[in-house]
Amino acid sequence: MVAGTVYLMGSHLLGRTVHAPPFEDHEILMQSQGRELTGALAHNQSNEERIARLRRLLLDRAGTAPIWGWKDPSADLYLRDVIDILPNPHFVFVVRDPAAVAGAHNVLVGQSTSDAFNAAMARYNRYWALLSEWRRPTLLVSYERGRLRPLELLEQLGKFYGVNISFELAKKVSAFISPVGGYRS
Repeated sequence: MVAGTVYLMGSHLLGRTVHAPPFEDHEILMQSQGRELTGALAHNQSNEERIARLRRLLLDRAGTAPIWGWKDPSADLYLRDVIDILPNPHFVFVVRDPAAVAGAHNVLVGQSTSDAFNAAMARYNRYWALLSEWRRPTLLVSYERGRLRPLELLEQLGKFYGVNISFELAKKVSAFISPVGGYRS
């Protein structure tokens, strides 16, 4: 929902190979996971090679636009390895209700609610520790509040990205965000 709102603000803000939804840069995601663009695991690729290739990709992206970025819910696993090459990094940290995350993981992957809740909290804690350590500009977003107040979310994102919010954009975002379930296709 948040990445979709950013995408509506300007698709360039989320990378070159963004697929809607879930509005994730496929190329960055595949490389961060040590995968080929097809999704297959890259054969005989060490962790060092995976990070080196990811760093090259991000350096290439850094030259494409003054403001650019990507969405990756698992970026906490590699951000420390690439933060030094990111020009003027800013972060949008989206927090969902951990009970809702646990329930979704229970349904999607059969993980126990307790394990899923603990995993969600551990990931939030890892992200918060990194953001606290780096002290870079960070927009903290409540997913649930954004769902209920889409124009407030849009206003906050617009200020953070330096994007002027037009009436047309506000209409698109209002039509996109559903107050009962994230977003509409």
